[in-house]
Amino acid sequence: MYAVVNHMKLSRPLDDDIIGRMNLELMSNISKMPGVAHGLCVQVADDGIVIIVICESEESLERVHQEVGSPWVGENLAPYLASTDRKTGPVIARSENLDATSTPRS
Repeated sequence: MYAVVNHMKLSRPLDDDIIGRMNLELMSNISKMPGVAHGLCVQVADDGIVIIVICESEESLERVHQEVGSPWVGENLAPYLASTDRKTGPVIARSENLDATSTPRS
């Protein structure tokens, strides 16, 4: 398995519309790609999110990046981004219980 961890510093807060579209478009499209195990977005600060995608192979991960992630982020998240830092690598340990539901923002 391979994963990407995208640290994204925001130039402005994400609004409910873009968060909804991330779920309905970005994450939905990522989950439909062959070889995808998990995808999620974590709000780590008022001005930061981390997007993590885990795939069965390095090739699947690159395909998700080229066909879904990069185009969607460029078209939709670009106005919110101050900077990004993308790291990829093999998954060396993981849990088996990633089926929990997401927590709504307060």
